[in-house]
Amino acid sequence: MKTTLSAALLILTFAISSAAQGNCARHIETAGGLSFCPPEGWIEQKKAEDKYSQFLGPPQEGFTANLNIKDEINTTPLTDLVAASVKQIILPGSAEKLGVTSVSLVNQSEFITASSQRGFKVTFRVELKGWIIRTVQYYFDAAGDKKFVLTFTSLEAQKAKLDPVCDDSAKTFRLEKQVGLTQGTAPEKGSLAAGQPESGLDP
Repeated sequence: MKTTLSAALLILTFAISSAAQGNCARHIETAGGLSFCPPEGWIEQKKAEDKYSQFLGPPQEGFTANLNIKDEINTTPLTDLVAASVKQIILPGSAEKLGVTSVSLVNQSEFITASSQRGFKVTFRVELKGWIIRTVQYYFDAAGDKKFVLTFTSLEAQKAKLDPVCDDSAKTFRLEKQVGLTQGTAPEKGSLAAGQPESGLDP
């Protein structure tokens, strides 16, 4: 009976997960070999010089939440890469280099997508020009030593509302056919990548 019940729960969980992924508006980045479902209602934006699209949420208190993607080729194991990046970001003096008033680590944990892709979730608290900003980064491995970083940036005051939105979107991350990596698009180690707060400011 217990075995049957466990199997039934597993099937139900898989069905719910598959339905959730199937119903979303999946965005495919052919050049990078990945896809995901951006938050519902967020607007896609892509500049000519950008490899990947950026997604912008509704403006809140003069600040626009945003989602950015970066990739890089790095032979360092993902666990070590994340640890080194976090360490560098929170070093004394890093805030000034990043162009912010202060930056601190809130939390770091393992993160697993709906397709069982394992990665890491790292959350930072950033202060800039009177704003308290929440930067959440999701790190994933891919073939050929490729690493992906999804960065969500929003106001700290919106965390109760937007944290689940970010997690739900990141959980739909999926590796597709690998096409190639454009050199020079990788985030510099120890940076907040494209999730730096300036990208979320209204003109």
